[in-house]
Amino acid sequence: MKVYIAGKITGNENYREEFAKAQAEIEKNGHIVLNPAVLPDGLTKWEYMRICFSMIDIADVVMFLPRWQDSDGAMLEADYCLYINKPIEYYSTFIKLRSQKMNRIKELESLLEQKNSEIDNLLVEIDELNDKIDEKTEEIDTLNENISEFYRPVDPYEYNGVSRSDFH
Repeated sequence: MKVYIAGKITGNENYREEFAKAQAEIEKNGHIVLNPAVLPDGLTKWEYMRICFSMIDIADVVMFLPRWQDSDGAMLEADYCLYINKPIEYYSTFIKLRSQKMNRIKELESLLEQKNSEIDNLLVEIDELNDKIDEKTEEIDTLNENISEFYRPVDPYEYNGVSRSDFH
C-alpha cells in the first residue's frame, strides 16, 4: 500500500526526523511511503502543495502525524482528502494497532512453540510405541518359530512313523 505522510513541516525544526521515524515505522509493515519531508528546499508553498496533492492522488491512504492540525498545509491536505474521498489514518492509531499486532504475534509465536513442543513429545511417544511393537513382533516371530519346531503335520496314512507306501 502507498502511504502519504501528512504533518507539520513549516515552523517545525524536527520535521525531518519526525517524518523519517514515521516512514521507517510504516515501511516496517511493508508499505511504500510518500514522504513530503524529503522534497528539496527552495520551493514556494504553492509548489510544495501541488507536489503534495499529486503524491496524495497516487497514495492509497494519507497518514496524519500528531499535531497535523497545527499546520496550514496539513489542514489543506486533510480538506483535499475529504474532497476527493481519500482514506485517512492517524499515526497514533497506526502505532497503537501495530503494537497490538506485535503483541498478538508474540502470543501466537509462544503458542506455536508450545504446540511444537507437544508435537515433539508425541513423536517421542510414537517412537517408543513403535519400539515396543517391534519387540512384541520379534517375540511373536520367536514363538512362531518354536511352535513350528514342535508342530509337524500328521500324514493320515502314517502309522507309528511308518508310511502306507512302505507296505507295498
